[in-house]
Amino acid sequence: MKTATDNVARLKKEIAGLRRGIRPEGQKDNAKFDFAEEIENREKSFAEAEKKLASLTGKDGKAAKTELTNREKASQLKAEQKARERQIEEYTSSLAVQQKQSEFDIRQAGVDEMKEGVEKEKKQIQLNFEKLEEENRLRKEKMDKRCTGKSHAGI
Repeated sequence: MKTATDNVARLKKEIAGLRRGIRPEGQKDNAKFDFAEEIENREKSFAEAEKKLASLTGKDGKAAKTELTNREKASQLKAEQKARERQIEEYTSSLAVQQKQSEFDIRQAGVDEMKEGVEKEKKQIQLNFEKLEEENRLRKEKMDKRCTGKSHAGI
């Protein structure tokens, strides 16, 4: 019974640490780590350990309530993580658009500085063409997002 009690206490402490963003022992800081998934796994183990403890002690009501609450929390954490991932994707996409626009602005300044002539016209036509291609790509990506709810960057 002492082992079961210790196991419940240990798992409870690990879950609390994961919720605060503390990686478990043995996990490298630079490695990709899914806190929500790990919390869910630990909560399952926690629920099982509590059931085992409850069967040994005869106290069962609290374990069922805790398991439900833990599932709700894990579900909420997953939803929050997906929202953060979506925000990161949107931010990354906006940065790429800004970078491309800056590139066009710099190239336009270079064309503006050129002497009048065929070479300047060629460069201006090429730049205008690339700007239109980028606008079309962004428009297509926006339509794809509306239709599917997902980004198709790189197409």
